[in-house]
Amino acid sequence: MDAAIKSLSIEDKITLVEELWEEIDKERTLALSIKQRELLDERKRMHYENPNEGISIQQFIGKYLSK
Repeated sequence: MDAAIKSLSIEDKITLVEELWEEIDKERTLALSIKQRELLDERKRMHYENPNEGISIQQFIGKYLSK
């Protein structure tokens, strides 16, 4: 173990572990599979080709989530 880490207080070590875990969790949740990336790219392309198709997020919330 690195000497700098050994010299940290228990509280600082806990903080370091929490920060590392949050960073790992962000990277893990942001990683997309190839199929997910392809699907997002396809949907983005469809939106650019037909920007007036579909509904806005506000319309979606009003229609499907406000019940």
